Amino acid sequence: MDIYFFVALVMAVLIGLTIPKLMEKYKYGGKILIMLLLTVSSIYYWKKGDVKSAFLFFEILVWSGFEFVGLLEEWGIKSLAAVVLIAVGTLGITLYDFRLTLVDVFGVFMSGFLGIYGFVYLGYLVRIKKHPEEEKN
Repeated sequence: MDIYFFVALVMAVLIGLTIPKLMEKYKYGGKILIMLLLTVSSIYYWKKGDVKSAFLFFEILVWSGFEFVGLLEEWGIKSLAAVVLIAVGTLGITLYDFRLTLVDVFGVFMSGFLGIYGFVYLGYLVRIKKHPEEEKN
């Protein structure tokens, strides 16, 4: 067993025990810590030369950050965030190969999900913009 794999397992257990308690105390503190870890992981894999794994972490980071869009009230920023989801999902679909490796399978799934969710959220925003009385129900 590789020593780095053992260190990663120990860190995962410690993070799994710490972050839920942090999220109970501070509402978004645990989420921001997870996003920071995803950013560091993405940069690490990018520097290592593993672009597919780096982009997979970046996609998860974009998906995690999309929760903060609900706090905004500006329609234009929400629609721009939906377009970013569509762009990241489309770029991911073109990046991954259709092979049966774990990174490729999870990457294609995550990219497709991001793109589809971006289109659905953009459609929801347009519907709410046209019919504002339905938003109150």
